[in-house]
Amino acid sequence: MKRIGIDARFFTDKATGIGKHVYELVQNLNNFEPEFHYTIFLNAEQFESFKLPGPNFKKVLSPFHHYSLSEQTSFCRQLNRAKFDLMVFPHFNAPILYKGKFVVTIHDLTLHHYPGKKKNKLHHRLAYKTLIKSVTKRAEHCFAVSENTKEDMINLLDIPEKKITVCYNGISRQFHPLTTSDEIRWPSVEQRYELPAQYFLYTGVLRSHKNILGLVQAYALFKQHNYKLNIKLVIAGPRDRIYLDEIIEHALKLNLTINGEDDITVKTADVFFPGFIASEDMNLLIGKAKAYVFPSFYEGFGIPPIEAMQCHTPVASSNTSSLPEACGEAALYFDPHDIEEIAYALEKIILDGDLRKKLINAGINQCEKFSWETMAKQMLEKYVEILF
Repeated sequence: MKRIGIDARFFTDKATGIGKHVYELVQNLNNFEPEFHYTIFLNAEQFESFKLPGPNFKKVLSPFHHYSLSEQTSFCRQLNRAKFDLMVFPHFNAPILYKGKFVVTIHDLTLHHYPGKKKNKLHHRLAYKTLIKSVTKRAEHCFAVSENTKEDMINLLDIPEKKITVCYNGISRQFHPLTTSDEIRWPSVEQRYELPAQYFLYTGVLRSHKNILGLVQAYALFKQHNYKLNIKLVIAGPRDRIYLDEIIEHALKLNLTINGEDDITVKTADVFFPGFIASEDMNLLIGKAKAYVFPSFYEGFGIPPIEAMQCHTPVASSNTSSLPEACGEAALYFDPHDIEEIAYALEKIILDGDLRKKLINAGINQCEKFSWETMAKQMLEKYVEILF
């Protein structure tokens, strides 16, 4: 029986993004023939918590940090000794000296477009571009999470089109319309995170390409024109001080008040930063939002707005990169570079009841297009093609 290794070191108990992708891949591979022997490489913190889906899966401890020297040396030696028939890397950070056959998934080329504020020095950028170019060139095959990412790979990495397969990410079953039990839980969740009664919602990291500064400015304009509506702005996700301090300073200059700053309370605040939301509370947070807003300049795919659609929450989204591909006809689009256009979208999605119903119904249909099971099946078909 063929042996396949899977690098799952990105998995965490709070798995999002790549961690969620690789976890769902492993869980769903067990649903299909042929059965291979799978070896799952995990970091020390999550080794025990990762659940294997079947007897033909085993776990191996691999305590090597991402983008580190040990990843390129010790992890590489560990993989080379295993002599897999195929190795699966869910991200471009594969060891350069790995000798076996492998496939790689590219989720986005954000760093080509928006270097951000972390590891953006010249040597960091050179290392990133050298590694991603080397890995995609040496891979037996490359997966892209959207047609937009595929086009970026062709244009920026010079990868032949025939070497790339688009496999869309799926949507977690944890997202659903609010139930009676959800409504019962809401007061405790609302209190725990200090949330307002009515709010626009953004979830995710605060990096530059997410355009949070633009969202805050657009919200200030919306509030100026619609102050009687008393709708707040909630920005949920890790409180990364490198970006958060700049966002708060920007909001204060716009005369917006921040919950928790200078004893500003839930009742008087305009903008809320509840921090990381536990996975069991995320559905409630999204389902209770008046609208979900995704102002990003660039996305490789765009899972969050589709998660919102699955909660029956109307979505306003940027019209750039992969987002029209992911959201289809189920979002109210705006130009993320145009603050007035974003503000108008916020106003329209709140005041136009017919539009809200239309977006919610279209979102229900759009969600059905994305499945982790389908993604795993498409990837497995390519593994079989490579191995046989």
